[in-house]
Amino acid sequence: LIDSDQLRDTAFSTTEANAVDTGQTRVKLNMEATASQQTQRSRMRSRPMNHSDAEGRLVTMTEEEKLARRCIDHATLRAVQQSRSKSSSNLVWRSKVAQWFYDVVDQLGESRDIVFIAMNIVDRFCAMHTSMQYSRNEKAYEAAAMTGLFLALKLCGRRKLSASEVTRMSQHGTVTDEIVNMGKAMIGLLSWDHKLVTPFNFVQAFLRLLPETVNDATKRVLHDTASFLTEASVCDSFFSGIASSEVAYAAILNAIGSDEGTSQLESVDLSSFHTLIRDTTSL
Repeated sequence: LIDSDQLRDTAFSTTEANAVDTGQTRVKLNMEATASQQTQRSRMRSRPMNHSDAEGRLVTMTEEEKLARRCIDHATLRAVQQSRSKSSSNLVWRSKVAQWFYDVVDQLGESRDIVFIAMNIVDRFCAMHTSMQYSRNEKAYEAAAMTGLFLALKLCGRRKLSASEVTRMSQHGTVTDEIVNMGKAMIGLLSWDHKLVTPFNFVQAFLRLLPETVNDATKRVLHDTASFLTEASVCDSFFSGIASSEVAYAAILNAIGSDEGTSQLESVDLSSFHTLIRDTTSL
């Protein structure tokens, strides 16, 4: 839980913070994304939950997701995503930015989950702007994207970058003041009252419900394939307004449908697994 003062102090230096008025904003981002993806995978394998605990955790995550998606900025994003033209220049920029974000977090040694959080911030912010300036102005979109990454890293990352460090990566001359002002706008415009649960969080939670009869090698294949698919989905705007739980479940279904994924799975295992997920989440 990060309150308004902590958000200001975490996101901006003392000089930069003077330009930011966060009001009564409160942030509860899912801090499960703070470890590296490799560490997360190790934890999943070394600290198994029993099914009862896993079901309880999944119920909590599903409720957290529902609460977040009721907020006006999340609802607006869904509406914009459904009506968006496939020829929009913004979609080309978005795909490139998401891929670049992965390069940045890999270079920094951060969790790849941060890319989902950053893109979600950017997508919601752009959706809330009726002026469409971020769909028509590449420089403005770059400034918004860099600010989204900056905030995501500050809130969920291990390495704390300054705004000036972020601007050095700009191709269009974005300056520190633009990051500060954009950060102020994002903090004021978007909802921060609920946890942001990522597709990768749901992949982990779903796979903990696999029957004990499924061997570790098969679990690893399903985990790695589904994780790859959820990461790829972040680069495609089609999935920007879709619930993380739905993206994760679709990724698992595709992983199970692969040759490697189904070779060691019995039909009874699949049936009980799907029934458990649907009963727990209503997917």
